[in-house]
Amino acid sequence: MSESEAGMDLMTRAQLGLSEDSLLTDNPILSPIISFAQGAYSFPYDWWLAIHWVLGVQGLYGERMQRNCHRAGRDLDIMLNLAVRGFPHSYRLAAVVANYLFRNQLAGCAALDAALQRIDRQRVVGGTVDATGGVAGRYAGGLFTLYVSTGGRFGEFARKGPRRYGYLMSNLMLASFGALLRLAIKTGAIGVTVADMAVVMLTGRAGAAFGNDQWVGIVRALQRCSLTVNAEDQESYRRLHHTLDLFNQEVRQQIL
Repeated sequence: MSESEAGMDLMTRAQLGLSEDSLLTDNPILSPIISFAQGAYSFPYDWWLAIHWVLGVQGLYGERMQRNCHRAGRDLDIMLNLAVRGFPHSYRLAAVVANYLFRNQLAGCAALDAALQRIDRQRVVGGTVDATGGVAGRYAGGLFTLYVSTGGRFGEFARKGPRRYGYLMSNLMLASFGALLRLAIKTGAIGVTVADMAVVMLTGRAGAAFGNDQWVGIVRALQRCSLTVNAEDQESYRRLHHTLDLFNQEVRQQIL
């Protein structure tokens, strides 16, 4: 396969994603298992996608792929702007929606709770059990990626002590970047919300899940509510998205 063909295959696979719809099932026993497997597979998949994107931007897959990667990076700019430039409001939106999707936890504000309850949780994350399985699977995929990227059984020394956390954070950053990149490629950044970004980073499920009217309703309801914010989680959200934004900018600017 030529470099150009390899690059086009990369973009095609990212657009197709992980064949989520074809794997979903209504079987209450198989569904969480499949969600776990999807989450586990998505972490190394997104990790490699981020690395291949960097190589594509550098021109290793040819000029056509380089242009495609720059376009995907620009689409990702639009998405990251929602999180970084819209902070801290973007954190509050992502947090209340994620708490409802993954924990079935309402905000305790009548207007916002009514808006959240209009979300089809089964369609977005497959329900609470599937969502939990997806998050657990993605965590397991992260541990597998750490094991492989540090040399398997020969890299035990690298996985001990403080250096372990350096590998964990770099792998998390790459996988999170790859997940958002896959979301950008799949949607062209059209209709993507900060909640969609949270879902793909937590479970690997990529898509623009919220209609415009539905999202506007959530935004307006949140503006009328006074919520208690977890300062630690909010800061972690800010630092992660700021790091992803810097990575996107720096990789592309080195080539321009």
